Amino acid sequence: MSNLKRFILTGTITSCIAITIALLTIFGAMNNRSAISKAKISSAHTLVFYRDNCRKCQQRYPAYYLKSVFDKSYVLVNVNNSTNGQLAEKYNVKKTPTIINKSRER
Repeated sequence: MSNLKRFILTGTITSCIAITIALLTIFGAMNNRSAISKAKISSAHTLVFYRDNCRKCQQRYPAYYLKSVFDKSYVLVNVNNSTNGQLAEKYNVKKTPTIINKSRER
């Protein structure tokens, strides 16, 4: 096998593995049902309410997740967690996904 073919094959396999790991990380985080801390909520400028069993949420979650990784004022709230459900009630969230911009509340 020539060096070029070996290089292309290695690059393709490495890319596939990296993409698989990234997708597993993103969708694994989506199923995180842990409660959001009060400190995290108070410092947030934007709250994104989602359900891990919502089709629209699943479609949009990768973009929301990446935004939350790079912007710590952007907080994802899974309403399937009972504590987070109470937070959804506080913000009068009726359906998901719902984005609340807290800076506009003031």
